[in-house]
Amino acid sequence: MRNKKAPAILLAVLLLITIFPAGVFAAPTDEPEVPVVPQPASTVKIYHTNDVHGNADATPDSVGYARLATYIKQDEADGKLLFDAGDAFHGSTFATLSKGQGIAEIMNALEYNAIVPGNHDFSYGLSALQKLTEASGANALSVNIMQNGLPLFDSYHIYKTGGMKIGVLGISSPTALGSTEDGGLTGVDLLNGELLYQKTQQAVNEMRQEGVNAVIALTHLGTGQNSDPSSVDIATHVSGIDLIVDGYSHALYPNGYTDYPGYVAGQTPVIVQAGNALEAFGVVELSFDENGAIMGILPFTVDAESVVNVTADKKVGSIIGTYAQEQQTFLQRSITSSPVFLNGESEFVYTGPTNFTTMVGNAMLSETGADVALFAGKAVRTSIPAGDITAAELNNALPYGDYVVTTTVSGRELKNILNDHMVLGSEDFAQFTGIDVVAEKYLTADGSYAGRVTSITRDGAEILDTDQFIIATTGDLYNGDLGYRFSAPLIREYHTLYETVGNYFKESSEDMFLDTAQGAQFVLLEQIIDTDDILSKLLIAVPVDIHVALTRPTVVSENILYALIGQERNLVFTVDGVYPYGFIFNGATLNSPSNVNLEADVSQTPPPDKKRASTADKDAFFVNLSGNQTIPSSVYMQMYVGSAYEPGSTVYIYYYDANNDILPYNEDGITVMEDGSIVFPAQAGSTYLINSKLLNAATSYELPSPENPYSLGIFVIFAVFIAWAVFFLITKKGSQAKK
Repeated sequence: MRNKKAPAILLAVLLLITIFPAGVFAAPTDEPEVPVVPQPASTVKIYHTNDVHGNADATPDSVGYARLATYIKQDEADGKLLFDAGDAFHGSTFATLSKGQGIAEIMNALEYNAIVPGNHDFSYGLSALQKLTEASGANALSVNIMQNGLPLFDSYHIYKTGGMKIGVLGISSPTALGSTEDGGLTGVDLLNGELLYQKTQQAVNEMRQEGVNAVIALTHLGTGQNSDPSSVDIATHVSGIDLIVDGYSHALYPNGYTDYPGYVAGQTPVIVQAGNALEAFGVVELSFDENGAIMGILPFTVDAESVVNVTADKKVGSIIGTYAQEQQTFLQRSITSSPVFLNGESEFVYTGPTNFTTMVGNAMLSETGADVALFAGKAVRTSIPAGDITAAELNNALPYGDYVVTTTVSGRELKNILNDHMVLGSEDFAQFTGIDVVAEKYLTADGSYAGRVTSITRDGAEILDTDQFIIATTGDLYNGDLGYRFSAPLIREYHTLYETVGNYFKESSEDMFLDTAQGAQFVLLEQIIDTDDILSKLLIAVPVDIHVALTRPTVVSENILYALIGQERNLVFTVDGVYPYGFIFNGATLNSPSNVNLEADVSQTPPPDKKRASTADKDAFFVNLSGNQTIPSSVYMQMYVGSAYEPGSTVYIYYYDANNDILPYNEDGITVMEDGSIVFPAQAGSTYLINSKLLNAATSYELPSPENPYSLGIFVIFAVFIAWAVFFLITKKGSQAKK
C-alpha cells in the first residue's frame, strides 16, 4: 500500500537541509575554527625622513632622494603622506653651498606634505628658513616657535588622503636658538616645559574637534636622555596622539620605539625615527576600519641596501645632478696646502691617533675653546695626500656632516668613556686631543684587543675623578650614537666637523702641519708584539711611521722586518721602564731581516768594569748593548734623557772601544728633542756614555774599587795640603825677617 505521507516527509527533510548548513550535521572534528580577520576599509602610509643633513645623492650607505621618490610612486596604498622631521637643509656641502636651496627643490619634487624645522634648519638665519620652507612646497609646522610672542609657523595641518583625515602638529627643539651662524633670531623664543605641553594639548584637542581619524606629532626632539624636552616627554604628557614621527637624536628604530618609560599600549603613541643622512627612510601603515577608527599601526624602515635595485627618479636625479655640477668649481678650489700626508686610514684611526685625527681634534678645540676634544674614529673616512687640499678632498675625508657640540664631563666620566670605546679596530674607537693618555692592551672576553686606561694627564697634571672639563664632541655621539653616553646638558652647537676643520686648515701654517706629532698624546702599552696589527699597517703603502710601545723587551720576528724592507718609513719599538728607550727600524736602509732582540741595559750607573771620565756629569746615562748581538747595523736607538737634560740642550755621546777606552762618537753633539729624547745609531755589542760635557779620553780613570778606593782623590788632596803647608811656612818666615 502506498504511503501517502512520504512526499511530505521528504519535503520537510529538504527544507531542513536548505535552512541549516552542512556543518550542523557533520561529525565532530578536533580542528579549531579559523577566526575571520576583519579587513581594513582604508590604509594610509606615512613616509618619513629625519636628519638628512643635505645627503641628497645615493651612496652605499644612503638611500638618496631619487630612489625614495620612485619607491613612493610605486606604492599603491589608499593614501600616502610624506613628512620630514627636521634638519634637512644644512649639513653636507651639497646643502651648504646652495644654502639649502637644492634640498628645498628636491623636497618640492618629492611633494613633501609637512616638515618641522630642526635646530640646524635655522643655520642660515630665520629669514632664509622661511624662504626654504616655502620653496619646499611643504607645510612648515611648529607649535612652539614664537617671535615677539606670536607663532612663526602653523601649529598643525589636517590632510585628507585615502578617505581619512590625518591631523599633524609640529614641535621644534629649543636648541635651535644656538644654531644660527650670525645669531639672527632676534625676538625668537621656543616654548618648553608646561607651556609646551599645554600648547601641544590644545592643538591635539582642536584637531580632534574637527573629526580627524588620527593625530600625528611631527617632532624634532629626540629620544635621548639629554633631550629637553624629548619626544618621550611629549608622549607621556600629552594625550590623544596616535603616532610620533621624530628626529634630532639620529636613532634608527626598525619597528618603532615602544619600550620607553611610561609607554602603555593603546594609550601612548609609538615613536618612529629613521637614523640620519638618509641611511634609511621610515614607513608607517595606518589601518582604519569602516568607521574610520584606527585598527593597526605598523612601522618599519627601508635602508640603502634594500633599495639598491630601485631605479632613481629622473626628475629628482636631474635636480641633484644640476646642483652637483654647479658646485664642482667650488669643490675643486684649494683650501690650504699640507707638507705632509694626513693619515686617515682605518687601520690607524681605529687603533690610535694620527696626525690627521690630532689636527681634527685641535680644530675642535680652536673653534669651541673646550678643554678636551673627543670624537669617534669613524668620523675620518680616508687620508689626504701631501700638497694642495681641495674642498672636495676634505669633504671626502670628513663626509658625515656631524656638528661640533660642547658639554661637560667629570674626570671619572671621561675615563669611563675612553675605556668603553678603546676596542682596537672598531669604528667607535675614541680619538681625542687636549689630554695625554696611557693605556694597557688586553684581550676582551670576545677575543678582541682593547685598551684600559692607566693614567690621564692634562698639562702634566694627573686628572682626578672629581675634575670637571668642557669637552667638544660631535652631535651624533652626544645623542648616543655608537654607544657613547654623556650625562650633562648640551652647552652649545657649532659648525659641522667639515666646516670646523676647513676653517682651521685655512689658518694653519706649514709648521702647524709639521708639528702635529703622530700619537704624541696616546701610549698603548703591550706585553707582546701584535704581529697581525703591524703587518696590516705595513701592507698599506702610506708614508706613515708605526709606533709600538712595549712593557718589556721582546723579540721582533723577521717576518715583520721583511715586510718593512723597501718602505720609506720607520717601525719604532719603545720599551717602557725607569729609563725608557726604543729602536727605530727604517725600511729604506734595512736589508737583511732576522729576529731582533730589543734588550738593552739603560741606567745612570756605569756598567761593570767600564771606565768613567772624571769630568763626566753625575747624571750621565749609560747604554749597555754588550749582551745583544742581534741588532742590524742600520738601526737607530731612541732614548729618553729628559729627566737630566732640558729639551733643546746638547749632549755628547761616547763609546767604549775594545780596550775600554772612552772615545767620542760625535764631537758636535746631539740636540735633545722636545719630548726629552735623543736618537743615535746603535751598534750591536756596544756600550755608550751620554752626558752634557765634552770629554777627553786622556782624562779617563778607573772607577774606584775596594782594592783602590778613591786613590786618586786621596793623592790630590795630600798634594794640595803639602803645597799649602810649604806656602804657609815660606810666607811666615819672610814676615819674621822683616820684623
